[in-house]
Amino acid sequence: MTAINIVLRKRSVAIFSDTAWYDGSGRVVMFAPKTRRLEGMDAFLAFRGGLNVFDHIEQILTDIGSVDGIISDNGAALHEVIPAICGPDAKYDLYLAGWTAEGPVARFLSTETGEFGWNELPEPITVAPMPDISAVRAVGLTPPTNTETFDLVEFATKLIEAQRLTKFPFPWRSDLAKLHGVGGSAELFTVNADGVQEHVLTHWRDEVGELITPAQQIAAQPMNRQQRRAAEREARKRAA
Repeated sequence: MTAINIVLRKRSVAIFSDTAWYDGSGRVVMFAPKTRRLEGMDAFLAFRGGLNVFDHIEQILTDIGSVDGIISDNGAALHEVIPAICGPDAKYDLYLAGWTAEGPVARFLSTETGEFGWNELPEPITVAPMPDISAVRAVGLTPPTNTETFDLVEFATKLIEAQRLTKFPFPWRSDLAKLHGVGGSAELFTVNADGVQEHVLTHWRDEVGELITPAQQIAAQPMNRQQRRAAEREARKRAA
């Protein structure tokens, strides 16, 4: 399960993700960025789906030429072109983070939602996928008390490490096994008034052809619905 996380602040927006691409069995096939800078723009695009689809999406959005233009298009170019190139069943999630005349923006688009188009993110911090509470505790991650001032590098490093420690269902496997899906390296991409910055948070010792197996192992204790809602309420209260 690809890790894609966003932190939207008043004067900046950041995405951090991993770099492991894997086949239907969960074995790593290559390492490559899942977040790319859109050429000619102060913007990054993070992607979850098939790599061949990502290449086409990147080109289509680059051709639009601006962050404002991409948002205004509301996915129309993608909706028209991608099914013709990659087939009607192409599935993907996109996260756009960029800079406009009004400041930082972040948007989300998915073929899995009922209505195709760019959506604003509901919270300043978007975490996907949600790690086990046991993994959160193992890495010492605590919710930030102020989303504008907390240490972004420290938070991002701990969060993506917690995601790496968590096992997620692989729907492509006939046994529906839960596997680790975050690997390769963790990369942080930030956009602000000064431009764009890229930062490697950490590297992991994963291998092509192998399943992702973190050196640290924990007993998986996923959040139940009540725990997730409580955590979300606490995060909103702290961000207020």
